[in-house]
Amino acid sequence: MSEFQILNQMDISKVTLVSVPDLPGIAARIFGSLWSHGMNVQLITSASCGTMGKVNITFVLAKKDLQSAMFELKKISEDIKAQELAIDPEVALVTVTHPQLSQTPGIAGRAFEVLATQKINIQAVCTSMTCLHCLIAKSQLDQATQALQKEFGLI
Repeated sequence: MSEFQILNQMDISKVTLVSVPDLPGIAARIFGSLWSHGMNVQLITSASCGTMGKVNITFVLAKKDLQSAMFELKKISEDIKAQELAIDPEVALVTVTHPQLSQTPGIAGRAFEVLATQKINIQAVCTSMTCLHCLIAKSQLDQATQALQKEFGLI
């Protein structure tokens, strides 16, 4: 029996703060504020945006929290002088889990190859010791789930 599982989640929205100053305390300001309002952030990625000293911060919130978060996020975005606050409610997470994911070479490569073969773009990736989370278009979630289940011997 396979130790792999493929999980998915649809009731989420992607939030990206574009061109945020890469300074200590910025992430604490963003996520501390959301936490203080009872909102859980499910995935966070950060990457240089090509401008020296700036990063893009992308994260996922439950769709039910998005409207409440927008007031706070707009205020924070202005305070930290982010270039843009972008929202995408048409996303989903597909997750590959395995108890030894971090110690088993090739799992991420296999998952990325399967999604690429299906012409599914990965908008953000986040990993842990046991999970590989891929943020994709919601319209492709069923296709991604089935392809990954097949790849990892679950169907």
